[in-house]
Order: sequence, then structure tokens, then C-alpha cells
Amino acid sequence: MNFFNSLSQIAKNSKNFEKWEKDQKDEAAKRKALYERNKYSEEELNKARALGERIIDVVDVMDNHSESVAENVETALQPMAATAPLIGFYGSGFGLG
Repeated sequence: MNFFNSLSQIAKNSKNFEKWEKDQKDEAAKRKALYERNKYSEEELNKARALGERIIDVVDVMDNHSESVAENVETALQPMAATAPLIGFYGSGFGLG
């Protein structure tokens, strides 16, 4: 049944797909025209590469820091998590007795 449902969806949306395909071609043509209009110098490209590398380095530092903080929190909470079942067990035992 799903196969026939898929076929009906394809038939219903074929015009939407054709419009989307045309929009994609128009967008690609606009990008190409913009690229042809804006030729960048080698210096500008090198600056952009350096900036991109710097951004990646900063993200790596932030990632390492957040991982370190998460590990510290996990280490701090681990003893409490380990003793919580015992406290619950002894608490329920004393409450019933």
C-alpha cells in the first residue's frame, strides 16, 4: 500500500519538484554571475583562509574546555550517584521497622 501511496505523492508533487528544480538552476546561475563579478585577490583569499583556520582553532579550544567541564561535573557527581541507592535502601528499611 505504501508503494501506491508513494506513487500518488510523486504524481501530486511533480509540478512542485519542477519549480524547485528551476529555482535551483536560477540560484546556481546567480551564484556563478556573482562569482564572475567579484574576483578576489590572492591576498584576500589568504586572509579568508587564515580567518577560517583561526575560527576552527577557537572552536576546538571551546570544545576541549566544554569536555573538560563535563568531565569535572561527572567526577563531582559520581560519589553522590553511587551512594544514592544505599541511602534510599537504608532509608526505606528504617522507615518500615
